[in-house]
Amino acid sequence: MCQVFFSVLFGVVWRCFVHPPGSIFKTGCNVVRMAQCTSKDWQIVEATEYFKRSEWGPRPDKVARELVFSVLELRRRLDLPCIIHESYAETGHSSQSRHYTDPARGRYQADAVDLHFRGGSLARQLEVIFDMEVFGGVGLYPFWQSRGRLAPGWHLDLRLRRHDPVLWWRRHSGEYVYTDQKKLFDVARASDLLVVWEAK
Repeated sequence: MCQVFFSVLFGVVWRCFVHPPGSIFKTGCNVVRMAQCTSKDWQIVEATEYFKRSEWGPRPDKVARELVFSVLELRRRLDLPCIIHESYAETGHSSQSRHYTDPARGRYQADAVDLHFRGGSLARQLEVIFDMEVFGGVGLYPFWQSRGRLAPGWHLDLRLRRHDPVLWWRRHSGEYVYTDQKKLFDVARASDLLVVWEAK
């Protein structure tokens, strides 16, 4: 009962304060400074029992509040266990990665996360990601693995968006393919079939 209460409360908080109608994420302002999660923010997050602060890596203080609450809302809508791979990082990504902070560009908090959901279809996950209209960068990684089995997942970030988000997927070879919504849905559906086939 307590979890349900905090889940509903969080949905209200996310809609009213993190992503209100007409927010910067939808209209694409030129400048936005991401906030740091406070101890009270983390209390709200942990009260939902969807995530613990420790799941956001060794430096959760370096992760943007807007990102944490948006991923929490995504988790709430999908109602699927979510595994955070990495958010804030200091190495291991491209030089302009949003996993890094970049004070020179006004980014004091990392606003990107890599994650996967346990169960459910990728096509449905992508539908909810688009419905939220908050993520400016969406990447699908069909060939990620967990414990020797396929565990396809997502890169999500809060880069500024004026129109459609930047979309891509990564081939098994490591090649990145930038695409549109329709084709990304096609890849998601094909990946769902691949996961089912591997499980047989």
